[in-house]
Formats: sequence, structure tokens, C-alpha cells
Amino acid sequence: MSRGSAASWGARVAAGCDEDCDSDDDCWDIGVPRDEAQLDQMLELDKKDAFKKALVHGDVSLIEELLNSGVSIESSFQFGWTPLMCAASVADFAVVRLLLDRGANACFEIGKM
Repeated sequence: MSRGSAASWGARVAAGCDEDCDSDDDCWDIGVPRDEAQLDQMLELDKKDAFKKALVHGDVSLIEELLNSGVSIESSFQFGWTPLMCAASVADFAVVRLLLDRGANACFEIGKM
């Protein structure tokens, strides 16, 4: 594929070729959201994934940024774990304190808030 052919968002390239595609029938849209709702959903999943990683790694500034951007302090991860459970599981006092200060529920019974 030539470097400049898909440089802009929404550019489509024919599979197996290095030329831009003019026909919907001969092109693949790989990983490009088709509408704004789909894009929003993808961004929320990315934020939630980044939130979990920041919790496990103790990245307080990223956690604050994600919370300020609208990520829920009561997000639910695999097995029903909350952000506070994740922070406590790695014994990160600074993150636990941040989450409690921001209103995290301290109930550690899964499904009981």
C-alpha cells in the first residue's frame, strides 16, 4: 500500500491493492465506524479499558482525567468488580483514597450497592 493513499480518515483502500477504491462493492471498511453512535460506543469501551489499566497501574492522573471525562466511578469490570475493588486488590492506597474521595461505594459485595 502506498503511504499516502489512506492518510485521511475515511479513506478506503481495495483489498490487495494500493489504489483508492471508488466502488462500495470492491472495498472493505476495516475498523471504521459507520455512524456517530457506533463511534461513541467504541470510545466508551476504550475509556473503560484505559480506566481499568490505569487502576491496576496506579496512574492517578489518568484516573482523574477519565473520571472528569465522564467514566463512571461505579463502572463494572469482569466478574462484577468495581474500580475500588481493582485498586484495593493491588493495594494502591493513593488510588483507593482518590476513588473514595470521588464517591466510590465501599461495599465489596458484588451486585450490592
